[in-house]
Amino acid sequence: MSKIDKLIAGDMEAIEDENFLLRKAYWQIIVDLRMSAGEWMQMVRNHTNNPRYNIKSEAEPEDRAARLRTAMTGNNIKGVPVELSWKRFIEAVTALNCSMLTVTVETSRGNYGTKQLAAASCRPSEDLLKYLTEPPRTYNEAVSASLSRYFANPENTANNVMTHILLRIFWKLVALYKIDEAMWLRLSKQYVRSFKGDIQERRRNDKRNNLQTTIRASDRITWQRFLEALKAIDCRSLECTFRLDFPNAPTVESTIFIDLTSLVLWSTCNEPE
Repeated sequence: MSKIDKLIAGDMEAIEDENFLLRKAYWQIIVDLRMSAGEWMQMVRNHTNNPRYNIKSEAEPEDRAARLRTAMTGNNIKGVPVELSWKRFIEAVTALNCSMLTVTVETSRGNYGTKQLAAASCRPSEDLLKYLTEPPRTYNEAVSASLSRYFANPENTANNVMTHILLRIFWKLVALYKIDEAMWLRLSKQYVRSFKGDIQERRRNDKRNNLQTTIRASDRITWQRFLEALKAIDCRSLECTFRLDFPNAPTVESTIFIDLTSLVLWSTCNEPE
């Protein structure tokens, strides 16, 4: 039985790499849609043959289909994981002809497990086209200046500044937890200092600067950086529900639980220059 056949059958143990949870959410959706392996393969081919989404790549449609299949299944080689980026996830959801994606996150934060609920929606095809046609936003001010404005009114930041679905969720949580700029500075410093081992101070500062840049951007963030930003504000766990609406089919939902305390998102070893 091929890996795709196993996933179609609901065998989530076929997913072996660190992207397990996001892949699991996707394949739970495929199982609920009751697609056969042949139907799923044809859907991928139809998507990569669509000229609307063939904008930058010079690869042949079948090569693009193979890359998308590999991204969504992981890899057939044990011990050689393939990254599943948020962009690839959005592409795979677009290939399903999903008209609206809604992500709802319930987080538990701090020692007392304070819970908050935040949600945001996007049209996957429009988000994918933004990735393919628009360069990342550029800024004419320092990161600290942007963040000062963002933290002054995080609810407005979430609703009127952020365009990426995950960044809208992050800033909604900042507003709900009443995290101001001073608290963010304290929490982000605590986060990069929490890692034990022989880590150069320069690397800790670089990590914190990267976090600052991550939450300042309005239109780009990776799934991994999203989880790291949640860890930085002391979220200990989250339950994440993906709801897909279709033009001519019932709504489908998939939920995953993520224990952020056990998630290691950066190396504790000094890396080469």
